[in-house]
Amino acid sequence: MGQFNWTVLGQQGKQYRVGIYHGDKSGHLMIHCNSKVVLVDFSVKESKDYSFFIDDEFFVLEVEKQDGQFLYGLELNTSADTPLNKIRKKRDIKHLVGVGLIIAAIFVVGIGFFWGYPKYQSLKSETDKKEILAKNGIETTVEVRYDSAAANMKYFFVGKGKPISGNPIFTKANKPIFPLKNGETFLVKYSKNTPKLHQVYWTQLPDEQLIRYKNRVGVIHKKSNPTFSDLKVQCQVELAFRIDNFNGLKQLYYQNESSETNPIFNESTYQKFIRDEPFRNLSEENCWP
Repeated sequence: MGQFNWTVLGQQGKQYRVGIYHGDKSGHLMIHCNSKVVLVDFSVKESKDYSFFIDDEFFVLEVEKQDGQFLYGLELNTSADTPLNKIRKKRDIKHLVGVGLIIAAIFVVGIGFFWGYPKYQSLKSETDKKEILAKNGIETTVEVRYDSAAANMKYFFVGKGKPISGNPIFTKANKPIFPLKNGETFLVKYSKNTPKLHQVYWTQLPDEQLIRYKNRVGVIHKKSNPTFSDLKVQCQVELAFRIDNFNGLKQLYYQNESSETNPIFNESTYQKFIRDEPFRNLSEENCWP
């Protein structure tokens, strides 16, 4: 059963714990907030989005089926036509006009007022978050570990000398190449002033994680081709990555999947990949015996 939890902040700084249960076989899905059921849906076996309000904030929960598995992401929608977003847009417009008119002294006061806001205000807008991380973000490595108490994966890193943890959140543009495994590492960027304000980049891999991915692909490729030497397996894995980056690795990793379970990477696409140029020619020239 898929179980994930997120902690979000309301207008007055109140914490809300949003969770999801998704049955492996039945596909039945339940969304709850602070232990109260928000939404129930049945037989959810394909990608689907759900929207709901928390303290006047409009959230969208994405359920995406990818490579035969489900990924879940919870995002604050600040562009939808809601009363609070209308107020937010009017406020932003007034702010932009005001910046062009105020004198230097008022500008300094405005900066002081901005820094006097509670830190949680920075989390209200994904755009604000990106801007803050772009200006003063610090990169480090985040490690994924299995939390037996919560029965799910969590990530951990050290920011500003303090341990920071969280539940993995994926979006269509930011999700792992392969299903997460215990001990894997990725890049994270956090605010130098507030490390709890951070973003994990699931496709930006430290060197050791890229090696782990290649080894995982190599195990599958060797098992599927037992007559290949270890040297040939390693060579073809490197060749697939060089030709088509992560998509090349996926061709080898999912080579035993059917088109029904994985329409994008499967046995048919794998056979086409290894038979077409340049993989076939380069493999014959370099990957032997």
